[in-house]
Amino acid sequence: MILPDHEIKKLLAEGKIKIEPLSDPELQIQPAGVDLRLSNKFRVFKLSS
Repeated sequence: MILPDHEIKKLLAEGKIKIEPLSDPELQIQPAGVDLRLSNKFRVFKLSS
């Protein structure tokens, strides 16, 4: 199911769906989905042969 951003915001406000953590709804809620953030850190690995 694809929900538009206004429907996602409505369902969140009504408590019908829950997204945690939703630290920055204005940036994370996109036109047809939600950007999920797994962590505030990431690691870059060096390639080895």
